[in-house]
Amino acid sequence: MMKHVHKLFTGESNPWTDWIRFWYDEGRADEDTPCWRDIKKLIPEYRAITAVALGDGETTSFWHDTWSEAGILRDALPALYSHCLDVHATVAEVVASGGLQGNDLQPRLTAAATADLGLLGDALAEVALRPESDERWLQGHRSNKVRAGDLYAVLWAPIGGPPLSDINWDSFAPKKVKVFFWILRHGRTKTRGSLRRHGAIDSPDCPFCPGTPEEENHLFSAEAIARHLQAHLGLWVCRAPTKLDVEGLKLWCQTVVDVN
Repeated sequence: MMKHVHKLFTGESNPWTDWIRFWYDEGRADEDTPCWRDIKKLIPEYRAITAVALGDGETTSFWHDTWSEAGILRDALPALYSHCLDVHATVAEVVASGGLQGNDLQPRLTAAATADLGLLGDALAEVALRPESDERWLQGHRSNKVRAGDLYAVLWAPIGGPPLSDINWDSFAPKKVKVFFWILRHGRTKTRGSLRRHGAIDSPDCPFCPGTPEEENHLFSAEAIARHLQAHLGLWVCRAPTKLDVEGLKLWCQTVVDVN
């Protein structure tokens, strides 16, 4: 999905991006859909891992994109950001208005916000927009072409890699089992609960436990299913979690690896 977000921001035209822009960017949709809400959740994370070379500034967020040497201005100038009335302004809009004006900010600025505004004014005086479109790329990858491997490397670099990735992908389990547990670990399993939230089915109830929504943890803690799974995984050992859920299974696997 992150690759699709990148295509939206870089102006790529294909049936999917054209459809998204038609309904949401141009305001034809009456309300958000589950698909659009999922996309919007990824936008802050996408902006945090990309950098922008300014062109016309039309597609670059003034506060939330990395387009200056100061990085993301929301983080670099927190006092001034807390006084801003339009946090969704683009660089083009701010530059065209000559910087942040009185109607863009709260009427009374703190001393820290006033100092930030002075620094910002000096920096904006040196910004020169150009007629071409903005150029965006992953930080550390000066190319607007994004591969899934590059995305994973950038996303997981600050915390040393995805949790349990070596256990998952270097095991002897069949590939489809590895993929299933990877999706499960990241909360993307298509349970009846998630399908109900997306409007695909009418009831989120587990077929084995009427009245109980079927979510990831329920699949691993429901009595009949849990016993069957525990027996196959050999979890009847002293280190096995007393309550088997997704997080419990992760911690148990990590304990076994550390001990062995």
